[in-house]
Amino acid sequence: MCPFVDKSDARCATHLTLANLLRAFAHCAGDYPLCPVYERLVTEMVTHGYACEGPAVAVGLRVAS
Repeated sequence: MCPFVDKSDARCATHLTLANLLRAFAHCAGDYPLCPVYERLVTEMVTHGYACEGPAVAVGLRVAS
């Protein structure tokens, strides 16, 4: 499950609707590391030095080399 799904970020709003329920479940619960919004949120977290809120935040973390 995407660690940002409960953060109420407006960038996720189009995915997290009843009309997109199946797609949201597949995307946010399965392939979230491939999501461009997830990647931006992780980049912002790393860039701005936000504290991690537990081990779930690091799951699927991809760091550019």
